[in-house]
Amino acid sequence: MTKLVTTSGTFKRFTHALEEDFERAVVANAPEIFGPDCFYLDCKKKIGRKQGKRNIPDGYLVDLRNPVPQLWVIENELITHDLFNHIGIQLLEFSYSYGQSKRLVKDIVLEEINLDERAKTGCTEHIAKHDYRSLDHLVEAMLFQSDFRALVIIDDLGSGEIDEALAPFSFHHPVIEFVTYRNAAGDFAYRFTPFYLEQDETDASSVSAPRALSAIDRTQLDTIVVPARKDGFERTFLGENRWYAIRMNSSMLSQVKYIAGYQVGDVSAITHVAPVKRIVPWQQTGKYCVEFAEAAEAIEPIKRTRRGRGSGLQSARYTNYAVLRSAKNLAQALGDEQLASVKG
Repeated sequence: MTKLVTTSGTFKRFTHALEEDFERAVVANAPEIFGPDCFYLDCKKKIGRKQGKRNIPDGYLVDLRNPVPQLWVIENELITHDLFNHIGIQLLEFSYSYGQSKRLVKDIVLEEINLDERAKTGCTEHIAKHDYRSLDHLVEAMLFQSDFRALVIIDDLGSGEIDEALAPFSFHHPVIEFVTYRNAAGDFAYRFTPFYLEQDETDASSVSAPRALSAIDRTQLDTIVVPARKDGFERTFLGENRWYAIRMNSSMLSQVKYIAGYQVGDVSAITHVAPVKRIVPWQQTGKYCVEFAEAAEAIEPIKRTRRGRGSGLQSARYTNYAVLRSAKNLAQALGDEQLASVKG
């Protein structure tokens, strides 16, 4: 059993008996889970046509990280529920009901935003920054300029069965593991990987947390570049057609379509790329394993410029595949030269 040892005592893994209790913990920690530009709307109202299939999502997430806002339907679940017959079918029904009643969903979301001061303030700022006419116009964009997206928050990823249960769905469906711990005094602690991207987020592990490219819209990030030492690169990246123990944000799991390998040391260059087959949890560590759809392709090495500073790529980074393949040096591949020109 996993334990957290702190100055407040030892916290042991705690399993919620009721989904309602688990959901309350998620809602209470929503700002930390989703970040400053996302707003959890805790509302349970039926969607769908009156004479057709009707469902009640656990809530919605208003995602304002990009110029075009996005709306996520949220499903909070316990691992004890049947992943295929409960969670899988639930999401399928949500997607159908959502598509059949977007006007109803719009009215629900508008009402909930107006009742939530934090969400209302965030939307007002987004409207002014990106030239939307009104809150009504902003919510219209969420529903009619983006496809259906579902976000599953679960108390335990288990051995990865949930990925198999959701694999047939073509819509975006990232999964966040939100784990609860409790000490002898009844205090709670929580473990999760934030949904959002931090510009300067780092991690003490050998593969650091990916950093966002400010010069490229987040919706265009489809490639993760990982640093690797020679022995591990040859044994795993090339020999096993995979790379593991990568810390990734949940919001990127369905977005990443390619992986690129940067060889550290004497090589100091991106030398191979591969299409991604799937991304699965790695040994209940909160990190992920990227499995390749085919063997990695050797490319013309993308190196640092002679005037480049630092020691090259030290932590994983997101980029855009087209940008990487057309790059002449590492700075271009990672968007840093674009970023420099944007900053002037």
